[in-house]
Amino acid sequence: MYSANGNKRIYGYLDPGSGQYAEAVTFTIPAEASAEGTASGDLAASPDLARFAVTEMINGQTQAGWIDTAGRFTAVTQAAAPGPFGGNPPSYSAIGFDGAGNFYYKKNSQGAMYTEVDEVAAGATGNPQQVTTTPPGAADHGISLNSDGSLLFGCENMNGSWLDANTMVTVIAPGTQIAKITITEREKAGCPVESTKNDVTLLPATNTASVHDPVGNKDGSRIAFFYDDPDRVQHNFPTVYVVGTDGHSQPTMVNLSETDAKKLTGAAMLRWS
Repeated sequence: MYSANGNKRIYGYLDPGSGQYAEAVTFTIPAEASAEGTASGDLAASPDLARFAVTEMINGQTQAGWIDTAGRFTAVTQAAAPGPFGGNPPSYSAIGFDGAGNFYYKKNSQGAMYTEVDEVAAGATGNPQQVTTTPPGAADHGISLNSDGSLLFGCENMNGSWLDANTMVTVIAPGTQIAKITITEREKAGCPVESTKNDVTLLPATNTASVHDPVGNKDGSRIAFFYDDPDRVQHNFPTVYVVGTDGHSQPTMVNLSETDAKKLTGAAMLRWS
């Protein structure tokens, strides 16, 4: 689970069996840093939850890097010395981490036609390698995790989460149904192309409440999701359900205490470990 509260970014775990929620780590973003522009919660923190991607202003220049759980900033990019004829130095902004812990950031240089993306190996703070994005500048139009933990750039209409390399679960219109969708092909940039022919809807057709953030377990047999029960939403009391992915199962509610449920108000469900 991932939630934001002011300058705090909180990661936690929910046990679907017992309904118990526990906070794992809280990152406090310093006043001079910003998480704005950083990718979504599933990319913002390293896989071990030890680092959180931020952009910080240092001596009038933006630098990309991360903070640790104590809020200490580590810069991955370096401030540029002004040239003899002036000009603006490059600006940097943090993207986040892939599934292997590699760190990514954007670089915008004066006069450059496209935004550049650089990758720094997990655990390193230097030797960045430029990433080839297709088409160029794709990083400005959506960044998301691929099924293998790598990053996809330019998939601005990609929603939902992966069950396996060829299957996703996503909320479909009007927002009251979750479907298991087969990926029939990939675009040149690797973005998935969804097939609507073999959609399997997972919730009763009679549902009228909004659902969101479906995530699948390791073997893809079940998903967990938030259910916006009108009575509970009114009292800041979110509800979590689990349902099988065979299309014939009935959803079952996770037994969350009111205290734990309220901690998840506004939270996003990231993955099922």
